[in-house]
Amino acid sequence: VEVSRFGRSGIVVAGWNGRSGWADVAITRVNVNNNRHSGILTYAKEWAVHRNVYIADSLVWNHSGISGWTEGTGNGISLGNLDGATVERCRVWNNGWLN
Repeated sequence: VEVSRFGRSGIVVAGWNGRSGWADVAITRVNVNNNRHSGILTYAKEWAVHRNVYIADSLVWNHSGISGWTEGTGNGISLGNLDGATVERCRVWNNGWLN
């Protein structure tokens, strides 16, 4: 699967409803490229609500970032508010030049 040219992030696992989150998420064999904010991103309103996220065998590249944002942008893979994650056999390059 190729995910590219989004104005924000390519793949997002998000939760913004208290302790609601996702479990046993697998993102594998994806080519995520040329998105502005980030390639693969997880976040939530509360700490550690997403459980057991697995990212593997993927290419994550060429995410510019957004100039002037107060938070960091242009990340290839940015994981937050997780309770357990594995990232393996991924290639991540050429990210964040506008951050």
